[in-house]
Amino acid sequence: MDDKILKIEATLHSHKRIQLNSLGGNMSHILSTKTRVLFLALGLVFSLSLTGLILSVKTGGQSKPSMAHDDKDALITRIENSPDLQLRVIENYDTPLRIIEAKAKEISASDYNRLTGKTTGLLNVSSVPEVIVRNTSDKTITSFVLVIRDPKTRSMRSQDFPKLSILPNETFSVKPRHFVSPEKITFVDNSGLTITREKPGMDSVNYWIPFAERSDFFLTVGIVHFDNGDRWMIREEGEIQ
Repeated sequence: MDDKILKIEATLHSHKRIQLNSLGGNMSHILSTKTRVLFLALGLVFSLSLTGLILSVKTGGQSKPSMAHDDKDALITRIENSPDLQLRVIENYDTPLRIIEAKAKEISASDYNRLTGKTTGLLNVSSVPEVIVRNTSDKTITSFVLVIRDPKTRSMRSQDFPKLSILPNETFSVKPRHFVSPEKITFVDNSGLTITREKPGMDSVNYWIPFAERSDFFLTVGIVHFDNGDRWMIREEGEIQ
C-alpha cells in the first residue's frame, strides 16, 4: 500500500513538473514574443522619427518659391514711393559737363533678392541713378559717358549717351531706365497664352548697382564729345581713382 502511494505521489510530482515546464516554456515564448513586438514597435517609431527628421531637413533646405507677381508689384510700388537718396559726385575741375543732381533708390539685400532672384554681399543696394547734367562749355555736346566707380575695388559701370545736342548752358536729364538695356522675357499668362515683352524695370539686375554700397561709389562724367569733333576725357587725380 505504501509503495502505491509513493508511485502516485511521484506521478503527480512528475505531472506538475511537466505542467510547470510547459508553463515556463509558454511564458518564455510569450515574453520573447512580447519583447520582439516591443523592439519592433520601438524600431518603427525610431524609423518614422528619423524619416520625419530627414524630410524636415530636406524641406528646410529647399529654396523658396519665386515671388508672386502681385507681391512683386507691391514691392516695386513701395520702392517707387520711397525717398530718393543723394549720390556722391566727384569731377575734374575742368569738366565741360557738370553733374548738378544725382539721386537713386536704395533697397535691402533681401528685397534685392526678392526682386531679381540674385544675392549680394551688400547690406543695401542702390539703383542706377537719376541725373541732371549741365553743359558748362561754349560748344554743343553731342555725346557723353557717365561713370559709376568704386575706388576701393576699382569696380566700374559706365553708360554712353550718344546722338545728343546739348547747347551751352543747357541741361540734360538722365532717367534710370536709360541705364537698363531692354530684356525680352517669355511667360505664360492665366489664359495660357505665351507672351514676350521687354522689361527694363526694377526687377532687372541691370537696374541695380550690386558691387558697392552707396557710400563707397561715386558718379562722374568720363568722356564728352563736341559737335566740332573735339573730345574731353576724365583724368585720374585726387579722389578720382
